Amino acid sequence: YKKSLIDFRTGFFTTAFLGVIFLLLGYIMFYGTDNILPNKSIDFVSTLLELYTKSLGSWSYYLIGLTAFITMFSTVITCVDGYPRTITKSLKLLFFENKNKICNEEKLYVYILTISVLFTGLTILFFVSNMMKLIMVATVISFLTTPIIAILNLRLISDKSYPAKYRPRKAFFYFSYLCLAILLTLTIWFIFTQLN
Repeated sequence: YKKSLIDFRTGFFTTAFLGVIFLLLGYIMFYGTDNILPNKSIDFVSTLLELYTKSLGSWSYYLIGLTAFITMFSTVITCVDGYPRTITKSLKLLFFENKNKICNEEKLYVYILTISVLFTGLTILFFVSNMMKLIMVATVISFLTTPIIAILNLRLISDKSYPAKYRPRKAFFYFSYLCLAILLTLTIWFIFTQLN
């Protein structure tokens, strides 16, 4: 448990820090400027690298390229391996564990993996000519699902069946409710701005 917590905290804070850095870089590069990203995927990546290199200097070209590659590669690994494993475990718990049914977890994993890869491939084929639309779809899905996932997580750790020794202190719950309120406010604001 403690090793997992160290792993989680390291990953969480590193990701949060890098997210803020990339948000600031994006703000500096695009907000209030005439810089526009093209729709086609290869042009999109090449323009992005070019803009960062112009702004930060020629030394940053390979660093930004490597960072972008690592980000995309780790996302692919997460989607291809982590996502099917999580769905497999969830389905096993929901439909097999308490019903005395036998579940071939390996076979179920292969089915989920195959469906995920096919769906991802179709998504890429559909959006290959319009990267901006893909980014917009991903943003909308993120904004709409994040509060739902947050509510489900909060319900899980507040449930009486959740082991008391792993349950966080009350201050954590107050902080979680505050964060949930902010998430819901941002989601409503996002939907409102998209509709107008």
